[in-house]
Amino acid sequence: MKYALDELLDEHEPGAMRPVPLRPVQRPVSSAPHPIRRLEVSEDGAFLFVAREGGGEPLAYSLINLRDGETRWEYRDPCCAGSPPRWSVRLGADGAALLLGFGPDAPAQLLSPSGALSLVEGGDPELRWAPGGRWFGGAGGAWSADGDRLGGPPLPEAELSLVLPGPREGTLRLVADGVLYTWDGQTPPASEGLGPDVNDLNQARLTEEGYFPPRPAPDGQHLAAHDRLDPSRVRVLSLDGEEREEVPAFVRAVAWSSPTALWALVANGEAPGEITRVELQSRDFAGGPATPLPWPQGERASALAAAIKPPALYVGTEEGNVYRIDLP
Repeated sequence: MKYALDELLDEHEPGAMRPVPLRPVQRPVSSAPHPIRRLEVSEDGAFLFVAREGGGEPLAYSLINLRDGETRWEYRDPCCAGSPPRWSVRLGADGAALLLGFGPDAPAQLLSPSGALSLVEGGDPELRWAPGGRWFGGAGGAWSADGDRLGGPPLPEAELSLVLPGPREGTLRLVADGVLYTWDGQTPPASEGLGPDVNDLNQARLTEEGYFPPRPAPDGQHLAAHDRLDPSRVRVLSLDGEEREEVPAFVRAVAWSSPTALWALVANGEAPGEITRVELQSRDFAGGPATPLPWPQGERASALAAAIKPPALYVGTEEGNVYRIDLP
């Protein structure tokens, strides 16, 4: 079954937007709109993950191959009828997806490219794919893209605060007890020196309510994170611990389209959400203008994701549409 992605894949002017209605794979349970609650794009820009409400029915998770418009799989979450997604989602190569539960005791599950669901024994909410997508890891160890365990806990004596993309393909960065490490999933992690302030990381950790997970920049050098106590606040932290900035707006979601381009979905009461580039002042950012992008009348933005190659934004709406915005 194909989604109506032909317009999305057309070449068009940078900054232009075209609606792409998400047609349910199965017959709709009602004629009511199906709001988009979460979007994720794979590292290579080939796959789009969509979490969509279904008129009080369980959330529907879909994976779309952006190259041909085909739906790889759809999964209905039986726990979450009429409630927000309970998973943080991270896409790997070939459309494999990690579904990471909120809270320290929540399960981690792996959805294969074919849609087969399996439990990641010993997984945790900080699991992340290494660049290249051949393996993923976290505090509990390392696993192959098929879910086979590759190794045990990387730092068994330390408290792991954060897992980020590594500096090279096939590596991850670990932040534990205020120290940065590089890890290849097979050998002991190598120390890189001091990292971000532990208090900053603890304040930005994912809450049990699961608002939105922290978003690392593509190069792993910065992290945009919702505040644990006030999820409408977003701060940008540098890995060396020397910089921290607060995004001056009520933010529902953020996404990076490059190591120095951060975008925000700004909530504005009952009005449609604005999509704007965040103007950051640190030495690593150019400080581009924070001008809201144009938005179709009557549409209300509800979810945001970004692709790196080529740079593009994906915006989901309360009306059940997904827009692609090509970036220069």
